Amino acid sequence: MAEARGEKMVRSVPRSRCILSCAAFQSLVALDGFSQTSGIIVLSATNNIRNIDPPLIRPGRFDRSYQVELPDVDDRDALFRLYASRLRTTQRPDCRQLARLSSGMSPAAIANAVNTAALLTAKEGASAVGKTHFLRALEQQMMGGPASEGAAAIDASERRRIAVHEAGHALVAQLLKVGVVEKVSILKRGKALGVTLVKAENDLTLQSELEAHA
Repeated sequence: MAEARGEKMVRSVPRSRCILSCAAFQSLVALDGFSQTSGIIVLSATNNIRNIDPPLIRPGRFDRSYQVELPDVDDRDALFRLYASRLRTTQRPDCRQLARLSSGMSPAAIANAVNTAALLTAKEGASAVGKTHFLRALEQQMMGGPASEGAAAIDASERRRIAVHEAGHALVAQLLKVGVVEKVSILKRGKALGVTLVKAENDLTLQSELEAHA
């Protein structure tokens, strides 16, 4: 019990590690205190199961693990409806489009995108969140952040070359039918001079060679 209360701590061990060890010992004490007929199921969550101390995952303790997958398009649709319902909007947002655009995003990332849309609205002094705010918030997450002011430093000939390059991405994606071309931009975002946003109608587990190169 002394270890469970954190009374024994080695000075050479970082404080964060000591705190984690104390929490692990406390969990072990609690688990060992249950009888076989107590009818209690203990659940826990972690982002990296490889960092779990071996004593915690022995039989009779946390001996079963399940991986929670990222939300699919229907789940993301429901999440956008939930988070958007808490905001004042100009019209009912197209949550299905937002769900399609946010493939691979976690619930926390979706919540952050909705919050970003609200911040963009407040920054503009608008009274309600509109469709463009949601789309701009998603673009910032997926396309490398907001458009850079350094775009003005690019001369006309370079902008034309970037536009031709991005138009090529869009045409190839359209001709190969690998998804919906949502947006083509020649505004500098991070290290990218331009971006073509192509999203499939449904989540894809595997991509063909044509889809990968499009």
